[in-house]
Amino acid sequence: MRRKQLRVIAAVIATIMLGLVIWHDWHSLKGFTWFNRAEFITVFRGAGLWSVLPLALVLMAVSMIPGAPNSVIAVLNGVCLGPLGFLVNVIGLSAGNCLGRY
Repeated sequence: MRRKQLRVIAAVIATIMLGLVIWHDWHSLKGFTWFNRAEFITVFRGAGLWSVLPLALVLMAVSMIPGAPNSVIAVLNGVCLGPLGFLVNVIGLSAGNCLGRY
């Protein structure tokens, strides 16, 4: 029971933090009216480890939710990261499934 409460508290804190990030960057996001896929992928791949970590964490979180469509994020990993996306998928899904059991 205690672990379940900690998970709920962690999810609430993560949601609040995500809300704060969106609130902080809302003005720059609001003016974003164009999208160039090739440029986005180039910038994303150039970020190095900072592009791998959030995608692996999101994949871990989604894989712990029963019935959630984690394949969408897995395909996004493959498109954005290329061959490295496979490794991120394996790590994210494995860690999420291991954490979801306990």
